Amino acid sequence: MSYGGCIMNVGGVVEMESHVHLILKVDGKVEIGGCEEVSEEEESFNGGAIDRKRERETRIIALSKELECLLKYYKEVLDEKLNLDLRECCSSNSSIACLLEESNLSLSKLVEEIYEKMKVKSGITPASVKSSVLFIGRRSFYGVPNVDADVLEDETESCLWCWEVKSLFYISS
Repeated sequence: MSYGGCIMNVGGVVEMESHVHLILKVDGKVEIGGCEEVSEEEESFNGGAIDRKRERETRIIALSKELECLLKYYKEVLDEKLNLDLRECCSSNSSIACLLEESNLSLSKLVEEIYEKMKVKSGITPASVKSSVLFIGRRSFYGVPNVDADVLEDETESCLWCWEVKSLFYISS
C-alpha cells in the first residue's frame, strides 16, 4: 500500500533459524527487526520468551512507523485546500463553509484564520465568524479518542480532528 509517498507493508512473520523477523518497507527501504542471535539453550530455558519479547518490540516499532507515515499522509491531504476567491462567494456563510471544511484547527484558531481572510467583507466581526462556524460546521475526530478533550479546542495530533460542514447547502450557495 502507498500512503503519501510511504510504502507500508507490515509483512508476514518470517521464521528463520528459530528467530522471528518482521519486515517493514518504509520509503522503499526494507528494515528487518529482531535479528539477534539466541542460543538453543537460552531459547529452551526461557521457553521462547526472548523471541516473543523481541517480536513484540519489533511489531511495536513497525506499527509506530506505519502510524507516523499515515499521519504524514493525512497532513498532506489536509494541506490540499481549495483556492477560493471570497469576492465571488454569494454569502458570508458559504465563504465560511468553504474555509472551515476539512480544517484541523481548534475553534479559536479557525475563527481567527477565517476572520483574517474575510475582514475585507463589510459587517464581519470575530463574534459573527464564530457564531457562523458553530452554526454551519461541526468538529469530528477520526483517530484515537481523548476522554479529557475539549471537542472545540483540543489539538492532539492522534485524534485527527476535522471540521465538517453540516449541510452541503452552504457550500453550493
